[in-house]
Amino acid sequence: MKKSEIAMYTKLYQYLLMLKDPLYVFISQILQHLSPDLWWEKYVVPYIEEKYNKDYKHLDFLDLINVLYHNWQPIKSYIKKNYSIPDCDRYIYVISDMHYIRNFVSHTRETNMSPYKYNKHLATIVDFAKFIHTGEGLVSTLEKEVQKSNQDYTFTVYNTESNVNREELIYFIEKNVLSKAVDKGDVLDPSIRESLIRTSIRIKNMKTTDEILSFFKGALKSPRGQKVRDELHAHGLKSFEDIYDEIAQKYTPK
Repeated sequence: MKKSEIAMYTKLYQYLLMLKDPLYVFISQILQHLSPDLWWEKYVVPYIEEKYNKDYKHLDFLDLINVLYHNWQPIKSYIKKNYSIPDCDRYIYVISDMHYIRNFVSHTRETNMSPYKYNKHLATIVDFAKFIHTGEGLVSTLEKEVQKSNQDYTFTVYNTESNVNREELIYFIEKNVLSKAVDKGDVLDPSIRESLIRTSIRIKNMKTTDEILSFFKGALKSPRGQKVRDELHAHGLKSFEDIYDEIAQKYTPK
């Protein structure tokens, strides 16, 4: 791995570490308002490993992202009532992206990093930092790094037509199925909700539209896929089956 790639991985990792404490403060303050006496047991413990569920100091950034993601519906409702955050609904995608970035940084592969990807992840981290109110100091540091990386790296934007199609496809799936299911997370079967969350994270790790379409084509035929479909339909939601023909027609290579 090149030194420049190692430096980019290292910086992203350092920025995630810097976000851990502000993220905990942001989450804990909201959850304590939602359930003053049982917030830890109700909102945190179910989504972290049992051996780490006694103390904040044992949690890492991924644990906190999982807590935020799994409790997004009540947290979002509180934010809308008490904070001035424009377009709050879109942050479910940012949270999902932060989960991807954490895994991307933790499972480094030599071919995964590029200046384009580094800048894209930095922009997401800046957006997330502002969302969780990290403070002007940290946001300023991150924004300066974005400016510096734009100056330091001369790079070809890897946003080719195939990558644009991949990102459009992910956005379409999230908008029409996943985000609407998350919004009704309290009424869905918990195991189905878990499947949808894993799907959201999984498709972001897929590199091509063909890989995403193949995944859904197989999932639709499986007993689990049919159970997910039935649960979503039971609550008036679209399933992957409902949008598959449309996305297959648009995104299958000609």
